Amino acid sequence: MKKLLHTILIFIFIPSLFINVFAQEYKINCDSAMTQMEMNFCAKQGYEKVQIKLDSILIKIKIVIEEMQKDYQDENQLTGKDLLSLFIDSQKEWEEYRRTAAGFNRAVYQGGSIQPLIYYSVMQRLTGERIKEIEDLMNELTL
Repeated sequence: MKKLLHTILIFIFIPSLFINVFAQEYKINCDSAMTQMEMNFCAKQGYEKVQIKLDSILIKIKIVIEEMQKDYQDENQLTGKDLLSLFIDSQKEWEEYRRTAAGFNRAVYQGGSIQPLIYYSVMQRLTGERIKEIEDLMNELTL
């Protein structure tokens, strides 16, 4: 198990490190990325942008849930439901799903230089979908 985890970490971090070094040395225009390394870098950059947005919306939804929970304090004590804890647990489960799904899709291209592009593209897509899901939930909770 440790060997598998070590191998996975190498496949994630070594290409990322190389991409970052490459990007620092060369100015990359993601609108016209042509090489595999440029596309890999741009995919990672795209994922990082949506992750920042997700982090921001998670802060907001937690505040909304905390306020909602205060409104139903008596009912929560009767049912034993802590809405914020349930949401945090579901978010952790979703993050694990996202990593696993992206890892699986990357593994399909095992040994190929396209692996980082595939990994970060899936991470970006799933993160964008999660943002939409949480925005919809926040709209529903604040009606």
